[in-house]
Order: sequence, then C-alpha cells, then structure tokens
Amino acid sequence: MNLDKSYGQFVQEQIAGDLMPPSDDPLAGTDQLRATGFLAIGPKMLAEDDPVKMQMDIIDEQVNTLGQTFMGLTLGCARCHDHKFDPIPTADYYALAGIFKSTKSMENYNVVADWFERPLVSEQTQAEIDRINAEIQTTKAKQTALNSKVVEIVEKELLHKADQYLLASSHIGDLDSHLAKHGLTAQTKQDSPFIVADGYLLVEAEAAHRTNLTIVPNGYGEGIGILASGGSGGFAEYEIEVPLPGSYTMEVRYAAQDSRSVGIKLDGKAMADGVLGRVTGSWYPDTQTWVAEIELELTAGKHTLAIDSPKVYPHIDKFALILNREQQTQNESMPPSLSAFALEFDINKSFLSGWLWYLKTLDETKLQSHPFLAAWLRLSAIAGDNFPEASAPILAELQSDGGLGAQTPTVIKDIFRQAPPKSLEEVAVLYRRLIVDTNHAFKHLDDSAKAVYKDVYDEISKAEFPAVTPKTIPASAYPEDLQMQRVSLTQQIAELEEARPEFEMAMGVTEGAGADLEIHLRGSHITLGKKVPRRMLQIIEGPVPQHKITEQSGRLELAQWLASPENPLVNRVMANRVWRWHFGRGIVSSVDNFGTLGELPTHPALLDYLAVELGESNGSLKALHRQIMLSATYQMSTAYSEQGMATDPENKLLWRFNRRRLTGEEVRDSVLTLGPGLDNRMGGTLLRVKNRAYVTTSGSNLTNEFQNQRRSIYLPVVRSSVYEVLQALDFPDPAVSNGEGATTTVAPQALLMMNSSLVDEATAALSQRLLPLNSSKRLETAYNLIMGRSPNPEEISGAQAYIQQVSEASVSTGISAEEASLFAWQSLCRVLLSSNEFIYIE
Repeated sequence: MNLDKSYGQFVQEQIAGDLMPPSDDPLAGTDQLRATGFLAIGPKMLAEDDPVKMQMDIIDEQVNTLGQTFMGLTLGCARCHDHKFDPIPTADYYALAGIFKSTKSMENYNVVADWFERPLVSEQTQAEIDRINAEIQTTKAKQTALNSKVVEIVEKELLHKADQYLLASSHIGDLDSHLAKHGLTAQTKQDSPFIVADGYLLVEAEAAHRTNLTIVPNGYGEGIGILASGGSGGFAEYEIEVPLPGSYTMEVRYAAQDSRSVGIKLDGKAMADGVLGRVTGSWYPDTQTWVAEIELELTAGKHTLAIDSPKVYPHIDKFALILNREQQTQNESMPPSLSAFALEFDINKSFLSGWLWYLKTLDETKLQSHPFLAAWLRLSAIAGDNFPEASAPILAELQSDGGLGAQTPTVIKDIFRQAPPKSLEEVAVLYRRLIVDTNHAFKHLDDSAKAVYKDVYDEISKAEFPAVTPKTIPASAYPEDLQMQRVSLTQQIAELEEARPEFEMAMGVTEGAGADLEIHLRGSHITLGKKVPRRMLQIIEGPVPQHKITEQSGRLELAQWLASPENPLVNRVMANRVWRWHFGRGIVSSVDNFGTLGELPTHPALLDYLAVELGESNGSLKALHRQIMLSATYQMSTAYSEQGMATDPENKLLWRFNRRRLTGEEVRDSVLTLGPGLDNRMGGTLLRVKNRAYVTTSGSNLTNEFQNQRRSIYLPVVRSSVYEVLQALDFPDPAVSNGEGATTTVAPQALLMMNSSLVDEATAALSQRLLPLNSSKRLETAYNLIMGRSPNPEEISGAQAYIQQVSEASVSTGISAEEASLFAWQSLCRVLLSSNEFIYIE
C-alpha cells in the first residue's frame, strides 16, 4: 500500500509471482516470491493418511479462496456437482483445479507432510551459499571416507571382542544398582553451577537451570521424574564448573519407544547431533537405559551444557559427566559408569551400553524367537566359584531335546558338546567363536556352510543385535590416531556452517508437472470422470479458450487473465472491499459472494464507477481511498435522524455515516497506547516455536508470545490456539477465508474489559500518569485520552462521586489514602474503557 503497487500487479504476484519477469529491484523481486504464500498459507490436514485426498483438499482450498478473494464467486460449490445457483459447471472447477494440480505446494504428502518453502536470497548471496555448501560436501566426503576406515575397525572390535562384552555385561548387570551401592545420588535443582568434582558429575535431567521442556513426575516419570517435550522440541541448559580439564564422556539414562534423537551443545556450539536415537522398548521407567555416545572436550572453568532439539524428545532421566582417565580402573576410586567398566574390560563404552540394553530385552517371550543367548543367560546367572558343578545340569539340558535344548540351534549345541566350558570365560569364548564363524560363513563360504549357521545368522544379523556394526559410529569408537582427524573435520564443518550467510525462507508455490485433471464424480478422487483441459471460467472467458495452457501449470496465464481489463469482476470485488472497509458495509454486502445467493448492490452505478476508476488509475488503491475519503458521503456525521431511521433503518442508502466498532486488534492497541505504551517497531516475529515444529491443539507449547506491547498485527496467529483477547473480540476464524467479520455483543467481552490482565496493567499505568495532576485536570485528561473529548458537567459530578466513594471504601480496608486514590482512578479508567463510546468511532 505504501508503494501504491498496482492492484493488477498485486493480483498477479499472489498467483504467479515466481513466474513473472524478475525485477531489477531486489526487494521487489523477493516480494514477488513471498506473494505466492497466498496460495500456500491455507489450512491443511498434514496428518492425512491418504496423500491424494490431502492434495485435492489443498487444491480445493486454493480454488475456493481464489474465487472468493478476487472474483467474489463460490467456486468450491462446483467440486462435487455443477454449481446450483451460478453458471459454473463442474468442468470449470476441475479446469482451474488442474492449474493447481500442476503447481507444487508441498514438498511431500507424508504423514506428517511438509509444505514447500523457498530461500529469499540475491544471486551474489546464493553464489556464496553454493560455494560454502560445496566445501561442506567435500569435507563431509572426507568424513565419510574416515568413517569407512573406522567401520572396519569397529566391525573387528564387535566380532572379536564379543566375549569381553558378554563378560562385562554379566559383571555389570544393572548399572543403577552399582550407583546405589556406592551411595551416589544425582544432583537436583540448584541456582549455582554444578561442579564436576574429581572428574565426575551425576545430575537429574529435570534439574536444568533453564528449560522450556516438561518435567514429568508421574506416569512416564513415575518414581524417577523425567524431562520430556510436550509436542515439539525445546532445550535444557545446565551450568557446570569444571576444575579438571580434559576429555569427558557424557552418559545419559533415557527411555524411548520410538527413535527421537537430540543434539548436544557446549557453550552454544553443537558438539553432537543425532544422539539418544536408539529405542529402549517403551516410554516407561522400566526400560530406562544408560548410553555413552557423547564425547566432550572441557576446559577448566564454567560452561553451559545444553540438550537441544527442534523435534519431540525421548524421556530423559539423568546424565553423568565422566573424565576419561586411561589408567584408572573400576577397582580404584572412579565411580561406577559405562566408561569405567569399558576401561576395565578393554572394550568400547558406547557398544557396551548396546549389549546391556539388548540383554535386558531378552525376557522369556523374546527368547522363544531369539534363542541365541538363552544358554548364556542361564550360565551367567551361576553365582560363586563352583561353575563346573553348577553348570553341569544346564549343559546337559542344552544337549537334550527338551527345555533349553529344544529352543537352541543345533550349531550352538554342537560347539558346546565339542568343547564343554569349565568357566564363564570359556562360555564367552564359545559365543565369540559362534559370532565370528557365522559372519565368516555368510561372507566367504558356500551355501552349504551358510545353511549350518542360518538359525544363528538370522538372529545376530538383525540391526538390534549388539555385535552388528551400527550405521552411525560413535565418537568414542575412533582410535586415538583417527580421533584428531574426526575432531578437525567436525570443527571445519561447524565453522563453514557458521560462515554460511543467513537467509529467510518463505512459504510459497512453484511449478510442478503439468497435468490436466479428470472430473471427480461427487468430489471423490476415487471415482473419476472425463479429463478436462486447464482453462479459465467459461462464464467470463467464453466457450472458446483465449489462453492456451500447454507445458507450464497455467498459473501465469490465470494471473494475467485475472488482472486483465477484460475481466469484469476483479476490480469490482476490490472496490467493494475498500468501500466496506471505510463504511462497515459493502455496496454489495456479501463481499465474498457476487453470485446469485449474494446480496444485490445498493448502488450498482456507484460500484461500476469505482471499479472503472480503479482500472483507469492503473490499479492505484491509494487513489481509490483518496477519492472515497474526499467524498461528501464519507465526511457525513453519525448523527441520528428520526426521518432517516424511519425511511432506511439499516442505513443502506447512507443517509448518515455508520458508527464503526473497533476491531479486536484496534481495541488491544488502543488499550496498550493508553497504558504502558504501544511498541511501534516494524517487522520481526514473536513466534518462538521453530519452523515446521508441531504446535499442539491447545497451544500448550506456546509460551509468552502474546505478552508484549508490539502492535497486534505482529502477534502470531496460531489457528488451533487464537489469542484469547482477540478471540473474545470477534477475531475471525483464521482457518477459513472471511471477508465479512462478525460483530457480536456478548458477556465475555465485558468481562474481558473489566477483569483481564491486559486492561488491569493498562489502567494501572494510566492511573499512575493521572495521579500527579491536580484533581480537575485528572478527569479532563482521562476523558481526552480515552474518549477523545472533554467530560460534560453530569459526567464530571458522577465521576467525582465515584472516585470519592471508591477511595473511602478502600481506605476502610486499611490501605493508605494514596493507594486508595490510585485504586479509585484505576477503577474509573477501567469503567471508561468498558464503555461503548470507547470501542466505537463516531
């Protein structure tokens, strides 16, 4: 509006800004791309499990909104059948729908689907981004090559040390019981930083110094308390103080039924991503599992450690920081941890957690289908030094046809018969041989050899089996000579990503694959009729198409057709909207419907005149506003007339100017202006929920986005959780196109103006402004600020009596006279703000 952009240009940008010739002005160029957000911003059922239905519902919203907005036609009525009242056949609907079918509005139609976004950057900035992205890809390729080297090392580690992992797992059993035995309890909430004393710290996850996550003490957190997210991501920050610098492992205890990985930041920099992604079996405390996937280099001093993710969290119970001391074993003073036990058994701490988790999952039910470690579980449960005697019945059962023997694969029975174990260590060696031999057979031997090991291979080749090399190699698995390379490459990527210029992303649309649509019988995408070519509305264009649509979607042709002088509706609809905005009622009162069911114009010649003027002024809306506002009609008063009321009670013929009620946004802004002051800064966003993050239907993951003094136009509009102040004041439903907002008078509006925190804070600030003035000036100022006029004698006497009565009543409760006066003036200001005169423009 400030630039007085031609309305025809505006219409074309809304429909096909991305297809229009690029502008020499960079700002105008990005405006063209942003404008197509008009087609993308409509409501969508992103969790729709039928992708074709989702797409057709999005297209229906686009066609219907286009028709109402620019042509004043209810095109959506022709989705299922020919329009019952207007000359719009179903074929015309699907001709237009084909244009949007050929338009890409979504990145995908998954459950949950992602909408299309495009970067808003200049050519120079895009070139710099491309250069940095290429460097990042090159560095990541080096990272992948390094990872491939480590994969070979890890594969040998997992296969040839399987016996040590089994023995370590048997020795540990339950890590929490070792912590309890050593009298270790996790630190809880405190204001000061957590101190990593003697290279060790154990903290409850919910003891974060700053977090927007949810603390769950019951249910999922029964007996332990967990940190979780209420529907989307978030963060938890912990202040720590490190006396001993060095390499630390961060071990975390969590539960997850689905994979929900998070990231770790140290002093604002990303240190790890995609950790805690392993499932543990459920969300409940009984499957809480310790993992050791995170390596941190900590210098001496204070640090901020953060768990951070834009997505839903696993259920985190606690975490520990353990200094990596190469020579220290579990028998010394080091507290029990995965790191300590891994050092004792010369194995990797990350993979040890995988073994502990897997063995924990092997209950009686799972062993029926996963019998490989059944014998190990029985034999490892033997206590004391009498292994040979105690194991004899178990080994005999293993060789029988019942019990343990019935469920154990033959190849396992054979290896135990050939080399009967005399100790648990020998049992572990036999299992290592089985794992190594099975993998060797399936990699290098013929089918007959594979058949021998098939039952074992079917179980130990599954991704969940802890001897299988994981897709993502943890940092702790890198040998010392390769660890420096890993750190260097990770830092290079982080530095490149930090150097990459920031840019905005905008919702919008782009070209898709050109395709005509079949008519959907009764609106169903399952029952299809004849195919119709993409074209414009016949009622306006005529039976012979004037715009040929071939390879592209047809959006550009549609936009040009809408903005052309030959289209009689677009300027009429817009001129009517501008009139409605000024007078509270359009010349055609049904501003979204110029069809048969719409209202007839009260001044048809005037509407024609304004539409022609809009076209002849090159679509200048400023000129149209000026013409209306300089008219005698606009400059009439709202004065009442008995004759006028008797002749035209609805004021359709405009014998006076209509009183206009303030919109919800105007009421809020006016209240803030009178009270603490309105923040008139332009631009920016107040929405803290990250892009594409899930917003709950209750808006429970919105925080204080509405508690500010910014103009209401900058408040976020969340369709599932509209700001309650605006909702009470007739804010229109943001899920539907609505050119004619409702105006209601209901009790919640009065209650809002009398009791809401918004009004309370504003009247408190306003009364503080009034109190330093003398008594006569106070009332004059209050009326001038709120009503825009001076009080009359009756209002003066009534207000003075009210102030005196409230002040005396307040003093009687024991407060000081000054406080009573302040309260009385605040109460009077609240009364004035609650009056009809305040919310109506005369």
